Amino acid sequence: MSGGKRIPSLCCQRPAKKASVTKREGPIHSVIAGNRDLFWETMIIVLDGEPDGCVRAFSHEGRSAFQLSEELMPDVLVLDENLPNGDSLELTSLLKDRLPDARILFVPATMLGPFGVTS
Repeated sequence: MSGGKRIPSLCCQRPAKKASVTKREGPIHSVIAGNRDLFWETMIIVLDGEPDGCVRAFSHEGRSAFQLSEELMPDVLVLDENLPNGDSLELTSLLKDRLPDARILFVPATMLGPFGVTS
């Protein structure tokens, strides 16, 4: 899996506690897929820093994002619209079929603004 990596995260080892907004036990596990730039690195830091957040993996291309998501079964997927090795809309559809309970946040390039340049 050359395009993705698991993130060793201490947040995933936090004691489970009830999240007031989500009404669930334990951390919210997520996988992020996007081009490596300031926006995505910041997204990882912000989500991992939340009391109930836990970023399990990051990928900068579609194929490994799909593999990581199937393997880790995250609660949340954050996807860039411009992913190499996989159409992001098709990837979203495939992941929704495989992980029907997961929430998918699709981030269009226009939202990246000055924080990231996708190519």
